[in-house]
Amino acid sequence: MYARRALAEPPAASERGALLFLLGTAEWRAGQPDAIAHLEQALSAAHDDLGTVIPTCGLLGLAFNVADRAERAVEVFDRALAALVDNDAAVEETAQRSAVEPLPPMDATALALVFETGAALVGLMDERTAPAAMRRAEDLRGRLDSLRNPPVYLLVVLAYHAARTNRASEARRLAERALECEPYPPPLDICSTLIIVLTLVERYEALQRLCEDVLPVARQRSAMQSLVAILDFRAAASCDCGALADAEADTRWALEQADGINRIQAVGEVVRVLIERDALEEAESVLEQCDDPLRSRSIRVVRFLIARGRLRAGQGRFQEALEDFLACQQRCEPLGLSNLSALPWRSEAALIQAALGNTHEARRLGDEQLEQARVLGLPRTLGISLRACGLVEGGQSGLQLLREAVQTLERSRSPLELARALSDYGAALRRTGHRVQARAELERALDLAHRCGARRVANQARAEMVAAGARPRRDAITGRDALTAGELRVARLAAQGLSNREIAQALFITTKTAKAHLGRVYRKLEITRRGQLADALTGVVDDGREDSAATATTLS
Repeated sequence: MYARRALAEPPAASERGALLFLLGTAEWRAGQPDAIAHLEQALSAAHDDLGTVIPTCGLLGLAFNVADRAERAVEVFDRALAALVDNDAAVEETAQRSAVEPLPPMDATALALVFETGAALVGLMDERTAPAAMRRAEDLRGRLDSLRNPPVYLLVVLAYHAARTNRASEARRLAERALECEPYPPPLDICSTLIIVLTLVERYEALQRLCEDVLPVARQRSAMQSLVAILDFRAAASCDCGALADAEADTRWALEQADGINRIQAVGEVVRVLIERDALEEAESVLEQCDDPLRSRSIRVVRFLIARGRLRAGQGRFQEALEDFLACQQRCEPLGLSNLSALPWRSEAALIQAALGNTHEARRLGDEQLEQARVLGLPRTLGISLRACGLVEGGQSGLQLLREAVQTLERSRSPLELARALSDYGAALRRTGHRVQARAELERALDLAHRCGARRVANQARAEMVAAGARPRRDAITGRDALTAGELRVARLAAQGLSNREIAQALFITTKTAKAHLGRVYRKLEITRRGQLADALTGVVDDGREDSAATATTLS
């Protein structure tokens, strides 16, 4: 690498900081472990060279955050903030040296605001720094109306802060403003947070458009850390929407590349998908790939605990599951997330308490979750809460709650949660003697679950249908659901028109591997040419066939 060669010359003392910054930037983008050390050296060597100090602080803060060192991240952001106060001298050079991508023109005051929002955002992600970060976020919120053109960073951070505190309408408005900012798409280092916000407020179509626009930029720049974060959070949204194959493809790639807190997130998302796939043994194996995540104080641990608790519940280890869900409560309090209904640990804990015979506590938790979900007013979150309360309540009251859950989820973008609610509603109808109606609801549940690839819900619905006197069909074993996560990743990029070489570069695999994956995709989807991929992946496959020679030509 040229930066290493230049450092070995050696350079003049005045040039050493800038060269170390370039080296650390390249290593950060490539996901190499020496990035933080070289960026720290750059900061030390830069002395008063603000043109190096400020962008180094920006990238070092991001790197510390991923490395689960939130306190250090906040410190370096604050150092940049202090250096920028009333100092326009190095701002133009700083913008051009930005480690992630060039910043739009701005004065020292505006750039200082970017670092201030960065410190707030990173602080919100960790138990140790969250209390101060929440005060900082509220201060920024109070200053928003006085700003004529607030930077996209501020809008996204305030949208995230609003979403965390159950202010869905405010979060939506701010997220929409952020998406309208120029230039578009937003900077890579803020996109993963914007994706989180859009997920929390259930704006899945806007989220998908953002990902389609920003992922090519991240791949073009080989921005490994940004790719990992964006794909992992897109996987969470895909899972919300019942697109389990897409979620698995994204999050398995992220798990292969991730480290630090991103690895905790990736493990949790893979486990979540595998539970829905009814692959509990494989989920347990993936769980073991995360070395003691509970040592971390990051917000990522909350979702990890929910995923592990669900797995333990699926394994029949109810007491361990309950311990994980209650541990979420302890984690959420210092993070300021006690009222965030989009984190459904109360619903999960309520179901486990009911299974353990603790009906009073189950109802208390379910009622708390439902009250918060009604305040939030979003259909997916509310439907999940209604379903949990219906199962805990039982009897006629429970049946009514389950019916309301189904009606609410029909307005959502989550066919998976609708299938789950339909299955429970159908089972409740069967138990009360309404067998004909039960079969109709269970058939809908089975159909939706099958289309999502959610074998766990499908198996439950099928068993209930048999108990209700029906003869349900068997699952298909070919088509899109037969693709592995790796095959689906390759197929999606090929459907977008990328060549095998471009696919290999985008996924950091060899061209030979991309070609082999694509060959298996063609066989499983029963197609013969690249032009059929887009329709095949959406289930609208042309019946036309070509000979094997044409197939071999297309794969090359």
